[in-house]
Amino acid sequence: MAIRKNLNVRQGFMQRRDEFVSDIISVTSGETGRIREYEIDANQEWFLEAKVAVTFWANKAQYQTAREIAERALMAELYGDVLVELRRARLAISDGNKIEAFNVIDRIQKIIEG
Repeated sequence: MAIRKNLNVRQGFMQRRDEFVSDIISVTSGETGRIREYEIDANQEWFLEAKVAVTFWANKAQYQTAREIAERALMAELYGDVLVELRRARLAISDGNKIEAFNVIDRIQKIIEG
């Protein structure tokens, strides 16, 4: 997963899952300074950047396990709403309720697309 590879590493020590501090966070935007010169309206290039972080505590021996737990906590924070809906979709499918399954899919799409 791309997010896992891009997590910033900071020192800390292990915490229980419910003690993780999620910093969701800062969203910034701005100009990159590049201009598309061969367009009629000379479009500027912009960026939208979101920073997501979770802090955790660990000593050197605990670090790898604590980081994996922190990554799972971060993923749960990011995708929690979708994961709940996926469970509802599985239940609707196992119950043979096609209409509810499609309703759940619609809710998931709305969560993702806004």
